[in-house]
Amino acid sequence: MLILKAKLSDKKSPLGKYLLITSLFIVVLALELSTPNEYVFGYLYTGPILLANSWLGRLATFQATLIAVCLTMLNLVVPGGEVIKASIVASRVIAAIALIVTGFLSYRIRRSEEASA
Repeated sequence: MLILKAKLSDKKSPLGKYLLITSLFIVVLALELSTPNEYVFGYLYTGPILLANSWLGRLATFQATLIAVCLTMLNLVVPGGEVIKASIVASRVIAAIALIVTGFLSYRIRRSEEASA
């Protein structure tokens, strides 16, 4: 337990950052799965994507974006028992595109900031 607490408080260790990003994903996923398909909480994955970009770099940003898009689209079928309408699919596709754009632009901004520094 002390080792885990030391790693979480260590500024250079990415474990605490990974745990925070993962727990944010879990909270948003719980919101997604606890509401009807018409409600899209996928936009809330923007926070973990931006944190991954800021703290962990390009690969983590790509992974976080991919996971966010998959989890957003997964909510179409996982609860089951509901009719999937075109409007529901369209809203989830729009949210997925917004998440992809967020991941891409956050990486581009980071790269331009590093180039100017």
